[in-house]
Amino acid sequence: MRRRTIGALPVLDIAERAGHYECPAKALRSPVAERMRRLAIEVVVLDNGIVSVEKEEMAGDVNLVLLLEREQGLTRQGAIERMCAMVSDRTRRFVELRGTLPALADSVGLDSRDRAALMRYERDALETLMRGLRLGPARRALHPHVREEVLRRCVPGGVIVSGVVTTRKAPVAPGALPGLGHVPQLLRDPLRLFGSAHRDGAPVTRIMLGNRAAHLVTTPQLVRTVLSNVDGSFDKGGPVMNAIRGLLGNGLLTCTADDHARQRPMMQVAFARTHLDAYVPMMAQCAREMAESWTPGGTVALDAEMLRTAILVACRTLISAEPYGTSVTAMADAIPELVRGLFRRTVVPLPPVHRLPLPSNRRYQRAERTLAAAMEEIVKHYRSLEEPPDDLLSHIMAVSDPATGLGMTDGEIEDQVRTVLTAGTETTASLLAWTFHLLGGHPDVEDRLWKELDAVLGGRVPALSDLKDLPYTKRVLTEALRLYPPGWLLSRTTTRRVRLGGHELERGAEILFSPYFLHRDEDTFPEPDRFLPDRWLPQAVTSRQREAFVAMGGGRRKCIGDVFGMTEATIVLAVVASRWRLRPANATAVRPALRIVLNPSALPMTAEPR
Repeated sequence: MRRRTIGALPVLDIAERAGHYECPAKALRSPVAERMRRLAIEVVVLDNGIVSVEKEEMAGDVNLVLLLEREQGLTRQGAIERMCAMVSDRTRRFVELRGTLPALADSVGLDSRDRAALMRYERDALETLMRGLRLGPARRALHPHVREEVLRRCVPGGVIVSGVVTTRKAPVAPGALPGLGHVPQLLRDPLRLFGSAHRDGAPVTRIMLGNRAAHLVTTPQLVRTVLSNVDGSFDKGGPVMNAIRGLLGNGLLTCTADDHARQRPMMQVAFARTHLDAYVPMMAQCAREMAESWTPGGTVALDAEMLRTAILVACRTLISAEPYGTSVTAMADAIPELVRGLFRRTVVPLPPVHRLPLPSNRRYQRAERTLAAAMEEIVKHYRSLEEPPDDLLSHIMAVSDPATGLGMTDGEIEDQVRTVLTAGTETTASLLAWTFHLLGGHPDVEDRLWKELDAVLGGRVPALSDLKDLPYTKRVLTEALRLYPPGWLLSRTTTRRVRLGGHELERGAEILFSPYFLHRDEDTFPEPDRFLPDRWLPQAVTSRQREAFVAMGGGRRKCIGDVFGMTEATIVLAVVASRWRLRPANATAVRPALRIVLNPSALPMTAEPR
């Protein structure tokens, strides 16, 4: 298959390519492999039925419909219909061919490494198909529905529409135990479990939470399908969101689609960019107070320092009315314990277990009570103020539903503030801690960052108007966010029966996806483990990379506080990096501490004046 047939798959030379991909020889001798070869021949025959190999070599990208008219004596409409039928037929054959690959792996008992090699072959074959079916401008004008038809049937990473796929359950990740599923692995080393599932190459893999299955989606294209939710087939839910909803209530982050349609316009007003002018000086002041508290040569627990600063920012921008700053601090102090408990509730979704009189459960329940009492007190106080302060809570309380003119109830406001407080502390603190950790090990990146900050700021505290002149600073943060997204594991649920990645999912099926692993896919991000801020240069970043970057979510449910959070992170990074060089205080490896938010295990760093 070295000739350039129209989208023909290079499957007939499977032995040569399988050698390249290190597929085992026993796989090539199996009955399933023989079936693959037969189907491959049928696909090639279909291709060559459209136009001969010799003519294609001469014609290149000529209009295939015109060739069909001339070679087969068809009318224009007849040629279009003939080509559509051929494309449909070859697509069906290809899908059947593609579906033999997992069976091939199962029939010969491939281990995970060989199975991954075979799945890489599958991915290449599908990409070859899609390249072959890209239509030139002239052909698009004649039959635009042809490519639409093929894209509807086949997308890189999976087949998702009815009529062309044999439905089957997604494979279960290795290591599930009877009755427990993957819970022990999730508690012990979740990165290893999810990393193995991503490397195995299956677009959807079942992770067993006890006897309940959650479907891990591993390809950027399918994750975008879930996040974009064009037809309403997916909604907030699943084990992660259900656990978070138990803490945060029905706020914008956790609410269902119907509630989100009402809440989002109201919250959008509260998060309008025009309010940032008032918030940025508070952010800068909090960062300056932290930077001025350090001593030359002293050791700082940077993860704790970033969290403390994020809490201060929340106090002064979210709820600034005195004397309730102390209540906000009490709430924010409770958040880390609640986040730790949330992950336990995600991987062990058994409410009776979390009601046992264990120390961890008691700490969680105490933190829940602290949060609820403080929120109720603060909202009541703000209701009583004749002149509310210019802060985020006041903006939230002032908004109303455009359709009804009604504002939020006290309970709804409390849910929104819980959500904003969590997003404004743990997540931003995580991003900043990881950024300084990465800079401490990459002096070349740090040096470029210093040069930009010195040139633009000259030692002064940044203002909102300065941020547009700090493009490298933004790329540093974006690359840190790629490597260590705070929301490392997210979930959704299906609202109806759907097909995803070649598998049928029932209504109410739980879906998981991991930005941490999507951002480290080597096919999307070359040298994925390297810290390379310039991969986000406008001329360097690709559409595929933008699609795979889901640190802030996507679609209608994209994080509403993304601008607020990135503005805060930029201000804090600029203030600290303008004054201090931070270096690891010891040789202990820094590892991710996996909870709901991806924090470093511990981050002691030595502060050296620049």
